[in-house]
This record gives sequence, structure tokens and C-alpha cells, in this order.
Amino acid sequence: MLLWKGWGIVTPLVPLATALAVDAAVTPWFGAGYFWEGDWPLPVALALAALIVFVMGHKINSRPGRILIDPLTDETVELKTVHSLYYIPMQYWGVIILLAAALMYLSNIGLIQP
Repeated sequence: MLLWKGWGIVTPLVPLATALAVDAAVTPWFGAGYFWEGDWPLPVALALAALIVFVMGHKINSRPGRILIDPLTDETVELKTVHSLYYIPMQYWGVIILLAAALMYLSNIGLIQP
């Protein structure tokens, strides 16, 4: 079950789209199946996805909200939509995806054991 707010649903779709794009770019050069067999294509796709998710999340979550003022108490309240997936804002998912890409690459080249 996915829990998201705002555009947070895009977070898992970006890595899927970048993986498809990198697979389409790598296949003519290295042959069919290299995307899954090579050490670097999937981590590169995840790193690109991390960059896209981080930039998109930072951009849409840094928009200013509406400021409302209570006429009785003069207290201000900001109404703002947070774009998140599993209660984690999108820009932080970019960092999580980048860490996953780094761990995957280090595991693929044999520096850490799975």
C-alpha cells in the first residue's frame, strides 16, 4: 500500500522511467541484457532518478504556502501541501535513492558483500 501526499506518487515512478531510459540507451551499445548483467547501468539509472526526485521535490516543497491570519487573535497559520511518500518528503527520497544506488554499485563491483 502506497501512502503519498501531493505529487509524492511520482517518487517511485521516476526510477522506473529512468531505468527504462538507461536500458534503452545501453542496449544498442552493449547488447541485450547488459542493463541487468553489467555493474554500472542500474546504479547509474538510480543516481539519475535520485537527482530528478531531489530537484523536483525541493522545487515543489519549497513553494510558499498560504498565510492566514486569525482576526480575533492575530495568530498566523501557514497552509501548505507537503509532497511526500510514506510521510518522507520527496527531496529526502532523492538522498535515499542515491544511497541505494551507491550501495548497489559497491556491491556489484565486490567492495561490499550482499
